Amino acid sequence: MTLYAAFEGEVRCERLAEPGAWRLSGRARGAAPTRAGEPQLLLLNGARDLDPPATLQDAELELVDATSGASPGWRTQPATVGVALLAPVAPGAPATRAGCVLRGHAYGRAFSLRSAQVQLVASPTLIALMAPPPAPLAMRALAWLLLNLARIPGVAGLLARTRADHGGG
Repeated sequence: MTLYAAFEGEVRCERLAEPGAWRLSGRARGAAPTRAGEPQLLLLNGARDLDPPATLQDAELELVDATSGASPGWRTQPATVGVALLAPVAPGAPATRAGCVLRGHAYGRAFSLRSAQVQLVASPTLIALMAPPPAPLAMRALAWLLLNLARIPGVAGLLARTRADHGGG
């Protein structure tokens, strides 16, 4: 078996709207492709035989070894942003299911699924470093108009006079 995702501590298990879709959220235990202690999501699709409790302790998802023939055509595919996918090897390959085992303290269940995805959750520090969302279109259009009007000779003085007349300084 191959360890696909590991959590430390409490893991919340939520059933999603699509049949057989689950979201497991908690802290990463340091298994590739994540770093220990970071928030992590595990999304499972097509896991019809799975029915975990609302919370698990120290959960991990293992893939049945593809060399045994239990999950043909499937592999892990790391991405550059800390996301790993479980996907068919060949595009257009027939729909196959991967064999998996979900384990947690006092819980263990073998099941099959269509796809799985591990996602790292962005930390508040990373979000703070990102650029703010763009201003609304009307505000950007007004700023563009005022900047272009200010380039016309005499308009800048007219705008300053109008501003002074209305108590703007």
